[in-house]
Order: sequence, then C-alpha cells, then structure tokens
Amino acid sequence: MNNQPKIYFAYGSNLNLEDMKVRCPTARLLGAGHAERHELMFRGHTPDTSFLTVVPSPDHFVPIAAFEVYEEDIRALDDYEDVQDNIYRTETMTFSIEGHGEVEGFWYVMNGGDKLPPTQRYWDTVVQGYKDFHFDVKLLEEALTR
Repeated sequence: MNNQPKIYFAYGSNLNLEDMKVRCPTARLLGAGHAERHELMFRGHTPDTSFLTVVPSPDHFVPIAAFEVYEEDIRALDDYEDVQDNIYRTETMTFSIEGHGEVEGFWYVMNGGDKLPPTQRYWDTVVQGYKDFHFDVKLLEEALTR
C-alpha cells in the first residue's frame, strides 16, 4: 500500500478549514496561492446541487490552498466530490504556493453542469473558507454572474 502524500489544491468548500479537518483529518495545510489563467463558476446538474468549479480563463485567477493529503483523505475527497458518479474529475496541475514555489498537485473539476445558484448552506461554507484564508469574497460574488 502506497501512502505517500499528494498535494491537493482546494478552491471551494474545502477552503473551510473546520470542514476540511473533519473530512480529511490527516491533511496538512501547506499554504495559499493562485491558480493563474482560471476562473470560478457555479455549476450544477439539479437546482440543489450547484457547486463551484474552475474553467480556463486567460485574464482571471482563482485563490487556492494547497494541502498535503494521504490515501484516506483522497478517498474522502473523491466521495465528497462525487467522483464515482462522474460529477467531478481530478486534473493534475502545477501552481505557485507561498513558501513552497511551484508545486504539482491535483484539483477537482466539474464535468458539465448548468449555471445555477448555490444553496445558502454551500455559499456560507465557501464564504467561511474565503475568510479563513483572507481571500477576497468579491471573487465569489463575481462567480455568481458567470
């Protein structure tokens, strides 16, 4: 069994540190950074399942946090992101993380989905994550209009 850590880039609800500790108790925060040339969008497949995703965009950036995660964390993240139902997929990316330089890791990207507003609960969770990292909530508000 290979239990070497991998790097996970969070940009949505997993920025909420309290929730992340529960979901992935062995994860270790490395630091924050920006995913250049990407933007946030709220997408979903039904009105009560609208979540953040990222899409390429040359003039935007997405604030991210990098976590060191292990197999049990990745299983929990895959379950949370509904990978088994093909809602999200993983992509390998490289981003600059404060104090660590260029870091290769993975993040989750939604497969398809329609423009839908998030539930209040999801919105509040993501806003708290942005506050945890002192990210600008205006970026989330802009994502509501895309």
